[in-house]
Amino acid sequence: FRSSWNAWAPSTALVESPFDRGLRFVSSTFAASISRTLRRSCFRVEKRSIRLVARLMTQTLRRPGLSAVFTELLSQEGNELYLRELPQLVGYRVGALRQGFDRAVFIGIVRKSRGRFIPMLDPPSDLQLGEGDRLVLLARDFESSEPTAGFQPRTGDDESEEPRLPAPHEGGLRILAIGWNQTAPELLRELAQYENEHFRLDSFSTLPMGKREVSLERRGVEPNGIELRLLEGDATSPSDLGRLDLSSYNSILLLASDRFESEHDSD
Repeated sequence: FRSSWNAWAPSTALVESPFDRGLRFVSSTFAASISRTLRRSCFRVEKRSIRLVARLMTQTLRRPGLSAVFTELLSQEGNELYLRELPQLVGYRVGALRQGFDRAVFIGIVRKSRGRFIPMLDPPSDLQLGEGDRLVLLARDFESSEPTAGFQPRTGDDESEEPRLPAPHEGGLRILAIGWNQTAPELLRELAQYENEHFRLDSFSTLPMGKREVSLERRGVEPNGIELRLLEGDATSPSDLGRLDLSSYNSILLLASDRFESEHDSD
């Protein structure tokens, strides 16, 4: 990997395929001009650290449609996050508050401790709202973050249960990762954290398999729970790309290379 990597802040486009809603594309890019082109095409492009980029990629791969959520939250349009202090709800448990907003979604609370504000997102249902706590709410505007008129929190066994999402893909998620850069090991690290989910990931790159294995070893990445195949090939070569059954993958991940001096060659 080239030593000037840290001078480049990778941009990541989290987009849904307009052609096939069952297939999602996630892409990282180094060239500023390509980022501008993506923005003109109504794609959201953000500069982030490698670890955060890998986390966003992982979540987008796992949950169909999540790229649209990220796009809206990172923009100045549509739904936004609001903080609201509601003294009348102090003393109630979080589980009793989840259903109290008909025009907003309860995300968590922000609590002041020792002069600092501590965000507590997706808190446990038995957490009690304290004095000075602020609720984090997702809504279209501040007025919409008001509790439902006449809302009275329930107590005891009547509290609503903590919502749980089903596993994103029964039988495992199959991913094709085209290209290789320093985000790839972090992506595998993130995927490995989901111990109850199964992933099959094919890494397709011109970088020799041995060098990719060394990259994983140096980063201390153990892809437990991931069926990882390292494949060699050039994605710009029709014959090499033809060896892959693209229709067999749930998601395709495009990684800009960090082995070239030119930003455009990397992309």
